[in-house]
Amino acid sequence: MVGGLTDLLVGIKPMKAMGRHARFQALFERDAEKIRQAQQKQSFARETNKALQEPILAICLAGGLYFSIGVMQQSPGQVVVMALLLARTVSTIGKAQQAFQNVRLTQSGFNAIYNSVELARSMREPSHGGETPTFEMGVEFREVNFAFGAIPVIRGASFQAPKGWVTTITGSSGAGKTTMVDLLLGLHEPTGGQILIDGKPLPTLDLGAWRRMTGYVPQELMLFHDTLRANVTLGQPEFTDADVMLALEQAGASQFVAELPEGVETVVGERGTRLSGGQRQRISIARALIQRPKLLILDEATTALDPGTEAAIVENVVELTRSTGLTVIAISHQPAWAAASDEVVRLSEGRITGIERREASAPLAEALGPAA
Repeated sequence: MVGGLTDLLVGIKPMKAMGRHARFQALFERDAEKIRQAQQKQSFARETNKALQEPILAICLAGGLYFSIGVMQQSPGQVVVMALLLARTVSTIGKAQQAFQNVRLTQSGFNAIYNSVELARSMREPSHGGETPTFEMGVEFREVNFAFGAIPVIRGASFQAPKGWVTTITGSSGAGKTTMVDLLLGLHEPTGGQILIDGKPLPTLDLGAWRRMTGYVPQELMLFHDTLRANVTLGQPEFTDADVMLALEQAGASQFVAELPEGVETVVGERGTRLSGGQRQRISIARALIQRPKLLILDEATTALDPGTEAAIVENVVELTRSTGLTVIAISHQPAWAAASDEVVRLSEGRITGIERREASAPLAEALGPAA
């Protein structure tokens, strides 16, 4: 019920917009009825056990007395001792039964936690050391294959993303663009081929150090109900005000932040609702840039933006690469990124169908073309 309520609250706007939020009431009532019935059975079993202990003890004592005196012809002393033993035995059995019921009541919670722990262990990312990575030449995919089970996703992918270039991986939905990024970050391991960083296979490198060299901006933004500063630094105390302002400036966000009454101390609201889509995206880029990465990955980061805002962000990112030497890999099917990139890798059904390159020193205005 808590999980369902959380999902409803997160998606309440589209549910209300379609007039379908009332359906969740019926679902909650169904779950509540199941829980009520289960609690009723638990309470009935527990109270029945308590209520029947004394009648059962009395019946057992009466039967025991009759059998001992009438049939066995035992002395009163022996009968009293047997009655005491019987009473203690029944009491002990009753306590054991209550303890067993308590164990059964808590077993479902224990099983849920245990199964979650086992699932987490089975999916635990292998921790391996390795060489400290460098990033002086760039990234290379060499005949990379990857499959989810028996379903191939990436097939024989080979391309290079040189240092200081803007490389765009483009293709239709489901072509495998995001999977390429997941492989590059070590979130998945290729089933064939190699991913090389400065000519060294990724599995031989320190994966944690490699990820700290990258900045990642997803399509689904994750802004917290906190200040702009906290959203950029994620609460890490080592980042100073100068670091925050530099990251905002590099992301093209410094101007609109300066116009806010409280500046970087402005609370962005739940999931960043007090900011526009373009502003949220720039804050997300600033978060990735504050750690001064060598590689910036933009995973469909501007898909939901209008063409003007998207073109401004593309221009800002390309200028950043020209001025700082930052390497960018953009996952996008938008023409603005393809027009501004030094290299465009076209992907279809997991296969690279074409690679287009232009001179890295091409003027920005020429690279952007009509999209600017």
